[in-house]
Amino acid sequence: TFPDRFPLRLIEIALGGSGFSRLFKDLREKRRWAYSFDVVSANYEDTGYFAVYCAADPRHARSVEREIFRHLANICEKGLESRELKCEKEQYKGNLLRRFETNLSVARIAGIETLLAGKFEPFETAMGKIESVRNSAIIQAARMYLRPERAVVVTAGEKGPDNV
Repeated sequence: TFPDRFPLRLIEIALGGSGFSRLFKDLREKRRWAYSFDVVSANYEDTGYFAVYCAADPRHARSVEREIFRHLANICEKGLESRELKCEKEQYKGNLLRRFETNLSVARIAGIETLLAGKFEPFETAMGKIESVRNSAIIQAARMYLRPERAVVVTAGEKGPDNV
């Protein structure tokens, strides 16, 4: 399967995976520019995406966009703080554990992985791979996939003099 999926998922969680995420704390709690965030990614055999969704006050749309790119650049340069990386790993493992709770979920995961990768990765193997991610892998994945020149920015809503 996609080798950078674990570092990218940890970046995803750090940016917008909870009320403790970077974007939530900075743009919602501190600056009060935005209402909600979601960061999602999908990895396929030959393509994929990494997306940041934000519902924001239109008056602050440009500032929000600039700050999102600043956070991405910071991860490309420094990765995640050690405490942050440890917390995101625990959240990732907890999320994965919930996915393995039912037989139907395990069957779905096994079917998809077998179809796409030719084999099923056991739960314990995935946990070990999550735990083994180092900050250097976070930086490497961020620099490879989160380049601003490859970004596509989409906004929705009324266009006015003070918003995008």
